[in-house]
Amino acid sequence: IVDVVLLSHAHEDHFDQTASSLLDPDIQIIAPNHDAEKLEALGFSTVQTLAWGGHHVIPAGHGEIEIVAIPADHSRRENISAMLGKGNGYWISFRQQGWEKTIYWTGDSFPTPRVLTAIKPFTAPDVFMPHMGKVGVEGALGQLSMAASDVAEFQAALGAAMIVPIHHTSYDLYREPVHALDAIRAELSGELVYPVVGEILSLY
Repeated sequence: IVDVVLLSHAHEDHFDQTASSLLDPDIQIIAPNHDAEKLEALGFSTVQTLAWGGHHVIPAGHGEIEIVAIPADHSRRENISAMLGKGNGYWISFRQQGWEKTIYWTGDSFPTPRVLTAIKPFTAPDVFMPHMGKVGVEGALGQLSMAASDVAEFQAALGAAMIVPIHHTSYDLYREPVHALDAIRAELSGELVYPVVGEILSLY
């Protein structure tokens, strides 16, 4: 059962026609301001937008899940990033009776000064989920998603306990295999995990 959809942005490799057709139109979707009009045009009636720095709390049993929107820069070039629209990364905190675990999901972003400034107030997350694939290196817009070297730069600032890379094998537009991280493993603190599709990772 899906209770809430957390959307980094509505580009086709993140929210395609199959995804939109399978979801209940009344399901709660948390998304960037930039995508509200598109989602409503698709028939979704419960869209909550989060601007950068905005937060939302979801009650969960005896605890809560807090979601904070973090800037996501889709390119290191400001003009290209602006053209592609303001997406979100998310800092997600799971809390229950004194227990807390955190995930930082980057969305399609690079470790730009704006993003690094936004995450600086947070303590090291338990899980870091970077979008990889090195998309766009052969196109006119240039690189649009992280390579292994960008992940290493991010992790140097974060110090996450676990790195779970995503956004790297589903489409032909991905240009760098996720296992490029193996070549720089010595530069990465934290446990590196490559989950298979359908695998469940426990935060406990």
